[in-house]
Amino acid sequence: LRLDYFAHYLRNGAKLDDSPLYVFDADFGDEGKITKPLLDDFSIPIYFREDLYQYAGEEKRPPYRWLLLGPKRSGSSMHIDPLATSAWNAVLSGRKRWVLFPPGTSKSLVKPERWMARKDREAIDWFLYHYKQIKASVPEHQKPIELITGPGDTIFVPGGWWHTVLNLDDTIAVTQNFVSTTSFPAVWLDSRTSRTKLSRRWLRELRTVRPDLYEIAQKLAGDGDGRLSAEQHLEMILAERKAKKEEKRKKKKQRKEEKHSK
Repeated sequence: LRLDYFAHYLRNGAKLDDSPLYVFDADFGDEGKITKPLLDDFSIPIYFREDLYQYAGEEKRPPYRWLLLGPKRSGSSMHIDPLATSAWNAVLSGRKRWVLFPPGTSKSLVKPERWMARKDREAIDWFLYHYKQIKASVPEHQKPIELITGPGDTIFVPGGWWHTVLNLDDTIAVTQNFVSTTSFPAVWLDSRTSRTKLSRRWLRELRTVRPDLYEIAQKLAGDGDGRLSAEQHLEMILAERKAKKEEKRKKKKQRKEEKHSK
């Protein structure tokens, strides 16, 4: 999507759109991109500069950095950031309304069935038609945090927190997910099953550059009883996945043969 096309949409179509287009540009800082110099226009806040996923390799790591452009009424529906990562979000222009629920809050509470049943589960619908009832029914210890961020504001979203965002104005922001030493155990537990091959590469690098984290990964292997190394556990996960895939293939082939034999 060209920027001039999106600018035209902001001026003309966004106000009429029931579900305004929200642009997440994950490639703006990549090598060879005309927008790469934008990386020189901001610095990562000092609190969030640790970036352990860099050791998995820039080419292989999951998407982690976005330039966000969204018209008024666009937004991100209720979610938890992937792989137990944390994130920071800095607003350059416009205002964003945030609602965050602490870890342990039931998914069925923050994403009620009546909302999930809708074809378009947009953030604005959640705020308009569901939030009031959700807020009234949530237990006291899980009451949400609500805030509005504006130009120059940066918010930290810890891993495991449910959150949703509504753009109150036409907005521009930059955001990045990251892994710190503090969050490494939770991210490793998620990554080793969700991104097993990536985790194998990551573990090899951590053994050299961060032996302390490598040892944590070893302690978390298997049932944590020391019978499996982290490397063995990763290979076991891959072998089990391969076996399930092969079993599924055989069943599919069998059903196909049975169908032709009738």
